[in-house]
Amino acid sequence: MHLSRRMAVTAAAALLLASCGGGSDGPTDDGQNSALKFKGEPRAAAQTIEDFATAIRGKDWKRICNELYSAEERDLQKGLIADSCEEEVDRYADLDNLTLTVTNVTIERSGRVQTTTASGGEADFDVHNEGGLWLIDGTSGDFTAKAGAEPTGETPSGSGAEADAARAVLTFDQAIADEDWATVCSLYSEERRAEGFDGCPAQAEEDYGQGPLGLSVTNVELKTEATVSTRTGKGDGATFTLVPEGGRWRISGYGGTFGD
Repeated sequence: MHLSRRMAVTAAAALLLASCGGGSDGPTDDGQNSALKFKGEPRAAAQTIEDFATAIRGKDWKRICNELYSAEERDLQKGLIADSCEEEVDRYADLDNLTLTVTNVTIERSGRVQTTTASGGEADFDVHNEGGLWLIDGTSGDFTAKAGAEPTGETPSGSGAEADAARAVLTFDQAIADEDWATVCSLYSEERRAEGFDGCPAQAEEDYGQGPLGLSVTNVELKTEATVSTRTGKGDGATFTLVPEGGRWRISGYGGTFGD
């Protein structure tokens, strides 16, 4: 059975996943539980996929729709052909012997910090969490410096992660004001740091040597998602995207080939 689903992305909920599993605590009823080779959040994400295969084998369409799909994916399934999500996922009824073995789990935390500048422009920062730190992964918008502009340093209210991401952007502006190009570079993701013909910090000075932008953070949107790669009993492959929702990982999209 060939599946082609858009990989839906939703804003991340508060993460309560490191200490809670994706459902069943023990091996699933096919006698194998590939989730057990992972730890923490990757195990919780992998367990959701194991539970998905178990639910298909048991024809438990209600569990798939209500416990394993994200709200967005559940609504998408309902809107495709059938009158309900359960009627739509009934198409898996012939996969009585389906097994999914998780081969890899990647957890990614990213987002966007939107700002206004002292010159009246708008500048957006793509941020990525590396080693527990929010770092700047890309930029877009108006980065025209204004004479006499000063960093505001005003971190918006919000969750710890949102405040940390905003603080990285504001620290970036303060480092420009201080002409501290080493600090500017330290606020870049590894990939961003490698960009530029002259390399960092020379490239950072060339880009922002005109002075600080006077940034004010207007909005922070962060997301967390897991990409889970699997193989089936017949050697086919399927990849799942999961998002944290309701204290657990839920399937928000998938693609690949399923076979008994």
